[in-house]
Amino acid sequence: MSYTRGPRRDASESEQVPVTVYHFFLMAHAMYPQDPSFNNLLRQIFTEALTWPSLSDETRERIRRLIETITLFIGPPPFYRFDDGESLFDMRSRVTGLTVCPAGRYLVARSLGRNVSIYDLVSKEMVARARHEGQVLSTEFDHTGRYLLTASADGVARIFDRDAESPFALVWQSRQQRQVNSAHFSPDGHTVVTSGSDGRALLLAWESEEEILSIEHEGPVVDALLSPDGRYLATASEGGTAVIYDLHRDV
Repeated sequence: MSYTRGPRRDASESEQVPVTVYHFFLMAHAMYPQDPSFNNLLRQIFTEALTWPSLSDETRERIRRLIETITLFIGPPPFYRFDDGESLFDMRSRVTGLTVCPAGRYLVARSLGRNVSIYDLVSKEMVARARHEGQVLSTEFDHTGRYLLTASADGVARIFDRDAESPFALVWQSRQQRQVNSAHFSPDGHTVVTSGSDGRALLLAWESEEEILSIEHEGPVVDALLSPDGRYLATASEGGTAVIYDLHRDV
């Protein structure tokens, strides 16, 4: 049996490896798209490959793009303690935002999915999921750390109670006509302000389920915040306006 050697390539053997691994990744990911261990291994291989001194700038940039692609599939690397480098959590999906409770006990991670994951930083375990029917866009604890407030593209803002019989059980929700872009507690925690793509900012007394104030805008409201003393409400909309309301006078 004989064979004919193909034309010689200018690239070194070490530069041919990432191309081979690239095709291997595409094939393997198609077979095992939900296997985080496998994809984490690939990310480690590519990260190590960036240290090879013989790589050209073009190949090095290709590897960086591959690492970014893998990260989109499986999320960023695990969280680490800043003091000893001990791994805390390995998120299984792309993380879009984090919230820590005031006492530092719980970490909330939201992703492109419909749920947020709640982790106990002492036991290093996931203790609950806060569920929605659309992507969760914002998360916030009240000043006591007991209540978790979420806003979602499904048009609903929800409050979950840490101290319920089932930890972080749903205790309140409010629906708007379109997605809720943000939701924030008042300083005392008794009221909630939400901003929606339906052009409304709502001030709600969540414990009594009373709507205190509804503010109409020309375009979607992207955010609404209360001042530290609870007197002023500021809103910002895609209609190009930012407005401050005096709640002692306007309500």
